[in-house]
Amino acid sequence: MSSTYSYDTNISGNLTCGNITMNGKAGNVILSSISLSLPRDFTVVGNTVYVIVNGGVSVYVYTYNLTTGANISSYLIRDTDSATRICSYGTNLYITSNIYIYIYALSDLSSSGYSTSQISVGVITYGLYITSSGIIYVGVTGSNVAPIRAYNASDLTALSGFSTATLSNTQIFNLTVSNNIIYAADYANKRISTFNATTGATINLSFITLSYAPFGVDIYGSQLYVQYNGNVYIHDASTGSLLSTFASGIMFRVFSSLGIINGNSIKFYSSTGGSLSCNNITINDHNINIGLGTLHFKVPSSGGHSLYENYDGGFYILSDNGSANGVFLASQTATSWSAQSDKRIKRDIYSIDSVLSKVLKLNPVYFNYIKDASDCKIREGFIAQEVEDLFPTLISSSSYDEEIRDYIKGLCMYDLTPYIVKSIQEQQEIIVSQQSQIDKLTSELAELKTLVRSLSQNP
Repeated sequence: MSSTYSYDTNISGNLTCGNITMNGKAGNVILSSISLSLPRDFTVVGNTVYVIVNGGVSVYVYTYNLTTGANISSYLIRDTDSATRICSYGTNLYITSNIYIYIYALSDLSSSGYSTSQISVGVITYGLYITSSGIIYVGVTGSNVAPIRAYNASDLTALSGFSTATLSNTQIFNLTVSNNIIYAADYANKRISTFNATTGATINLSFITLSYAPFGVDIYGSQLYVQYNGNVYIHDASTGSLLSTFASGIMFRVFSSLGIINGNSIKFYSSTGGSLSCNNITINDHNINIGLGTLHFKVPSSGGHSLYENYDGGFYILSDNGSANGVFLASQTATSWSAQSDKRIKRDIYSIDSVLSKVLKLNPVYFNYIKDASDCKIREGFIAQEVEDLFPTLISSSSYDEEIRDYIKGLCMYDLTPYIVKSIQEQQEIIVSQQSQIDKLTSELAELKTLVRSLSQNP
């Protein structure tokens, strides 16, 4: 395990400073990683990472210091079978293997290599989750079986009143529990299913329907982390909708950090969970609000705008007044901005009056800004003050310039386009009218020539 920090994109975290609080969404800041051969699953107790590794038919537990990355020890805990999942509760480790849940004392993993006690589930076990109140949930695999079983950690008895309906085919690779809801990763049916954590009653077998078989599921705050197709994805825990891709990996656990198994390593990421939100940060009398996927800023008394990257890869700047007014980059490869122009979001539509005479007075120029480098490429455009005399609505003021002691005038070149098009249409009408007159005069001239020729031939 290395203590070297490396950084991925989408960095965010938990920040508390005075009255500013940010509950960060899962930030891709890699804190550390453990490298070992084919880790199967892991859990964290305090500052110790417990990792299960299958060596043939033997099961090993390796321990690491989460802070320093130092290997602490390794234990052969079983010399038969293989293990699938590991969890901790109280002073024990719980490991699923074949049809059993084996319980080992954290204080004496090396004593005999066998569990101090066990639960016989009766069918092949995969998923394992233990609540803070000591309820053990285990996912199973098979045909015509109840997909989830529940037990009391205190006496290892079945949880009274809990029963899930039999499924014809199921393979619960992992599961998690939040707000009395079990979220189960059904590998066989490519879905995340939900059940009542008290009774086992089915809530929604197809809460999230996937194109790939899921290996894992865990939850933090309002975000559901689901592993499929070689990546860990973030879904909304209430609706199931996809929010974003977190990182690549095949299995993971959410603790104070998010640990993800990827190949022969476990990487620990910072700041898991929750949407990124900050309500009412005041900076120089400007309000800034930050939400998941959105940076929102607002200047008092003058409205505001929201900036966000959509899940289709586009980047949007939209008005804060409830309208759909704004501009956007349509995709990650777009090189120019598009303005929202859908008829369904417009009203008071009418044609522009004649503008040809004004357009003809526009003065296109070459120029450079005073602060441009001497070798800067020559620019082309218009002078804002000249355009303002003709089309005042196209001119706006931006930042205050201390040197000229005034606000800098700006010109929206995009908004000039309708006037240019209108003037071209007017010119085309003139051209068509003139062509009609030319055609008429040409026809009359041809008739006159014919008449003159006829008269000259017949005096």
